[in-house]
Amino acid sequence: MQAERRRIRRQMAHHERELVKLKRQYNDLLPIARLPQELLTEILLIASHGYSRPPTFGWLALTRICHRWREAALGAPAFWSRFASGERLKRTGLAFHRLMLGRSAQCDLSVYLSMHLHHLEHAKELCLVLANETHRIRDLELANCTKRGLKFFEQECCWDVSLLEVRSLSISKKDAIDEPLPWLSNFPTSRLCRLSTFGISLNACRRLFVPSITSLELSGEPGSPIASMTVMCSVRRGLPALCNLRIFLGPQPAGRRPSRTSRPGHRRSAPAT
Repeated sequence: MQAERRRIRRQMAHHERELVKLKRQYNDLLPIARLPQELLTEILLIASHGYSRPPTFGWLALTRICHRWREAALGAPAFWSRFASGERLKRTGLAFHRLMLGRSAQCDLSVYLSMHLHHLEHAKELCLVLANETHRIRDLELANCTKRGLKFFEQECCWDVSLLEVRSLSISKKDAIDEPLPWLSNFPTSRLCRLSTFGISLNACRRLFVPSITSLELSGEPGSPIASMTVMCSVRRGLPALCNLRIFLGPQPAGRRPSRTSRPGHRRSAPAT
């Protein structure tokens, strides 16, 4: 009886593999599978980088459409340059992130770290994977920050923060964060040009308001001090390169920070002069 069941399972596995082959052969015959390689690569990059926020790995399904799509993805290092902790890391595993890191070659990296209490262990593991590549990180998002989470980032993260060359930084809070963030004292800001915060007081992140900032998004609950025109004028005077200023007052959308498009409650969205 056991031998017969094993035989049937082997046969089922064989048929499943054959079915996958047939589906790929079928997809190879579709017009979209015959797009020029350069165009196909651009489509894959747009799809992977704009798939969702917070990042998920649903875009990996694109590599299974057909052999040609997979070859295009494997030949595009930027396709593998987005990393995310949280439940996504738990599901995909560290081995996959190491594989992604290898496939990303020397591309700039985008990193999303969930600092929620339930995700700190995942964040720590991902930081370990990226420990020797911090100089490649250009976009960094610290989401769902708690005081404990920020303390972890300051004391337990294995990164050498001084090696970061971040161009875009986003910080969103889970707890109220009003005091200055100690780890920012070593955070290099020479290349920082885009900054987005939610629920972080101006006092906590004032060191990030550097002259190189060109895009600034400040979000907070109703009644937040960022609504003060006096405070905003003071901030604006220290940002000579600023050309895009957004202020959002309202509750943080569940599971993600405010999008970069128009939305209800949007107070100001105009080029700064």
